[in-house]
Amino acid sequence: MNTKPAMLLLLLLAGPAQAQPNDPVQHYRDRVADFEAENRDDLEPGVRHVVLVGDSMIEGWNDRRIDSYLPSVAERVLNRGIVSDRVGPPRGVLSRMDSSIFDTRPSHVVLLVGVNQIGRDGSGVDGAARQYRQVLDQIKARLPNVPVIVVTVPPTRGGYDALNPHIRRFNDLIKGHARALRHPVLDLHARLAGPDGRLRRDLSVDGLHFNTRGYSLFGQDLERLIPSSAGATGGSSAPVIPRGMSEAPASRGAAGRLGDGF
Repeated sequence: MNTKPAMLLLLLLAGPAQAQPNDPVQHYRDRVADFEAENRDDLEPGVRHVVLVGDSMIEGWNDRRIDSYLPSVAERVLNRGIVSDRVGPPRGVLSRMDSSIFDTRPSHVVLLVGVNQIGRDGSGVDGAARQYRQVLDQIKARLPNVPVIVVTVPPTRGGYDALNPHIRRFNDLIKGHARALRHPVLDLHARLAGPDGRLRRDLSVDGLHFNTRGYSLFGQDLERLIPSSAGATGGSSAPVIPRGMSEAPASRGAAGRLGDGF
C-alpha cells in the first residue's frame, strides 16, 4: 500500500515547529527592531490593529495561518511574538511594551506568554505572574479602553510533561489578574487539553508547541471574541496615555464587551 499521501497529510496537519534561533538574544533584538520599523513606516493611518503579543506560540502565527484562521481580522493583525521570549527581564514583553503594544494603535491585544519563565520546578511561576500583572496594569493605565485577551498557556506532553502542574498554577494566577481588571480570558489550555490534562497528541508538534490544527482552534476562539468592525479605517484610535500621567478607570463596558467603545 502506498503510504506517501497519508504521510504528506500528517505533515501538512502538523506544520513545522517554530524554528528556534541559534542566538535568542540577537533574535529578540532583530524582532524588536523590525517592530519599531513597521510601526514607524508601514502602519496604515486610521486602522486599529489586533496585536498578537507573546513567545514562539505567537510568532508561529505566520501569514498563511493568519489568513486561514483569522480571516475576519487578517488585514489588521500585527504579530509581535518572539521565539523564546518571557514576560519580564531579561528581555521579555515588559521590555518592549512600546514597540509591541503602545505604538501599534491597537483595538485588541492578545497576550500569550509565560511558559519559558515558569521553570520545570515551578520556581518561576510567582515571579512570572507578578510581571504579567505589570504588563496588564501598564496597558490599563495607558490604553484604558483597549481589551487585553488573556490567553492561558496550553498544556504540554512528553518531555515537557513536568511543566503541566506549574502551567495550571500560572494560568490560575493570570486568570485572577484578568478578572480583577475585567479583561476577557481565552482558555486555550482547556481548548487543547485531552482527557488526561495533557496537550492532545493530535495537536502536538514536539510536546510543547501545538500544530496547525491547534492554530485553527485558537483562531476560531479569537474570531468569536474580536468583532471585525472594531478596527475600521477612519475611526479615531484609542488614546495612549503618556507614562507618568493618570487616567480615570475605564468603564466596565470597555473591557467586558469587546465591541463597545473602541
